[in-house]
Amino acid sequence: MRRYFVLQVHYNNASVFSEANRDSTGLKITYTRQRVSKVAGLHTFGAGANVVMQPRQLDIIEDGCRVVLPKDSKVHVFSYLVHTHDLGLLVAIYRQRDGNWTELGRRSPQLPKAFTPAGMQVRNGDLLLVRCTMYNSRESAVSTGYTHHDEMCFMRLMYYAEGAERPPKMTCKPMSHKELGLLPVASPVPAKFPPAVTPPAGSRRPPPGDA
Repeated sequence: MRRYFVLQVHYNNASVFSEANRDSTGLKITYTRQRVSKVAGLHTFGAGANVVMQPRQLDIIEDGCRVVLPKDSKVHVFSYLVHTHDLGLLVAIYRQRDGNWTELGRRSPQLPKAFTPAGMQVRNGDLLLVRCTMYNSRESAVSTGYTHHDEMCFMRLMYYAEGAERPPKMTCKPMSHKELGLLPVASPVPAKFPPAVTPPAGSRRPPPGDA
């Protein structure tokens, strides 16, 4: 049986490539037959399906879940990657444990795309919330979608478990809109955002399928 790795690359502008200047994007894979002390996994948050952002307005898009892990297991998040398109100002992640909210990380999605080092510990029952702060600076409404003219709100977590044959699968039970509203503080808005503009009423977006 053949197995393949498929690398998908998205370019903002591919017109720079030519016969004289070809793309050299690639992937290097390092592997070992020896048992390793830490085994890694990846979890992706994707928020805001079917969201329409009105012109010249601040909007908050959220995705969250309650972590489900095997009994007595815990994982360590060591890196995260944020992603929006042109309208994203800030992407932040929060954890609720024992009734207390803690901000675990934040990054402007307009900085160069790179994984940000982190030191988060996640265990069964934790509540995780990813929040994207967006500002639609255009004169027309913008929807979430897959093209560059649409918007996105994503965060990817890289995590590991010590001494495991394979990383415990970190699954998430979707949170209700009521649970999403439990975050007691607003995410700081970057200084470049116009201070006179405030979030419209009802700007918080429930996850897909939530009433």
